Amino acid sequence: ILWEICELSFRQDLVALDKYMDKSSLSLIERNALIDECWQGPRNVAVINNSRGFSTPDIQKRIPYICALHRLMSTWKGERPEVLYHPFPTDYGAHNYPIILENIEFSLAQFYVESFLQVFYRFPSIP
Repeated sequence: ILWEICELSFRQDLVALDKYMDKSSLSLIERNALIDECWQGPRNVAVINNSRGFSTPDIQKRIPYICALHRLMSTWKGERPEVLYHPFPTDYGAHNYPIILENIEFSLAQFYVESFLQVFYRFPSIP
């Protein structure tokens, strides 16, 4: 149950931060669709399944969610990490692709936490 609470809090925290950080001209419907690509299932339902989403230990299975978060955060204002100024890499066959993904994921997580702390003066919920 604790994991579910943290997961739902993470989702709501991301939505709240995105409302503040978004500098795109997307409509609300387009924006919500972009946000919803960041996790498995509906925004208000925590799906307990560690084979998908950010919780899977397999970096290859996290690709769609990392990519979605990358697309979302690339529209945020402020000083963004270098990875957000470049398209998401799609060279799946590269020998160092898993390392590249882990570096992107780390940069996105760090930017998310730092941005959330600056906006809301508290740390975000991370499942």
